[in-house]
Amino acid sequence: MQKSVAKTISIIKDFTFEARIEKAILIANLVLLFVTGSKISLPQLAIVISNGKHKPKSSEQKIRRLLTKFPITPLTYAKAIIALFAIESTELIIDRTNWKFGIIDINFLVLSIRWHNIGIPIYWIMLNNNGGNSSSVQRIALVNWFVTNFKSIKILNIYADREFPS
Repeated sequence: MQKSVAKTISIIKDFTFEARIEKAILIANLVLLFVTGSKISLPQLAIVISNGKHKPKSSEQKIRRLLTKFPITPLTYAKAIIALFAIESTELIIDRTNWKFGIIDINFLVLSIRWHNIGIPIYWIMLNNNGGNSSSVQRIALVNWFVTNFKSIKILNIYADREFPS
């Protein structure tokens, strides 16, 4: 696990010019929690980062300050994922997901890369309509975002549910 974190930190440092090593460590641990299917929350991230050396509450506060000063941009996150998994060609997956927060519906249109039969989300947009449906324009914009930012990556296929007829 420590070797994975060290490798991820070195990859992410290339994309986090404005941040210190703490940001690279934070992103590396976030990605590792995400990929391993662990619960991703500020307290969980604080436990992983503190590694028994600090109190998790002080690590939580440190993470809050770090994210306030140096937010993780969607492009930084996506570049870290692409670099971490050494993606040179990929299959893209477009899907919509719906979460419920109390009585509020939260709808996202998500772009994922397929890596060894696992879909790893790399970019998403919030759908601000009542039904949670996306338009052709939004789906095309999602793929264009990838093409614009990752010109050297070959797209082998694009998968989507039948709810996306376009």
